Amino acid sequence: MPSKTPDQYKQSLNELDSRYNVILNEVTNAYPYAKTYPNQNKYTSAYQKDESNLTKLQSDLFLLLDNLQGDISSVSNTISRYVKQIGIIEEQNKDLMLELQSITDLGDGAIQAYQDSNFIYNYSFYENIVFFFMISGLGFTFYKTMTKGNLPN
Repeated sequence: MPSKTPDQYKQSLNELDSRYNVILNEVTNAYPYAKTYPNQNKYTSAYQKDESNLTKLQSDLFLLLDNLQGDISSVSNTISRYVKQIGIIEEQNKDLMLELQSITDLGDGAIQAYQDSNFIYNYSFYENIVFFFMISGLGFTFYKTMTKGNLPN
């Protein structure tokens, strides 16, 4: 994971920028005196001090850049890992969705089979009731005919 947040990098860069402006101002003020009076030690030492401050600032900037590139690489690797994990999970999810669809289809089929068997049962039940009344009616008619003695020859 990154060692600094983007805001911390922004703050560090702003601090380096303000240091750069101060050092650049000091170098531009010391340079003409150091070149005009090269034999006077106070001008040359002030210029060398400002130049070394500028070099240190440059090294600090390179360190910041190196840390930033390291953090970018770390974040990139972490994102790559997450993308791979998401791909694996999506593949597993695809298999699970197929299984869920199969189970849902089986459930729908079972419901339809239950409804069909219930319809067939009810149809057969009412059919048997109709047959019962038909046979009862025929039996009753036959019985009435037999008791009156009106049997056909």
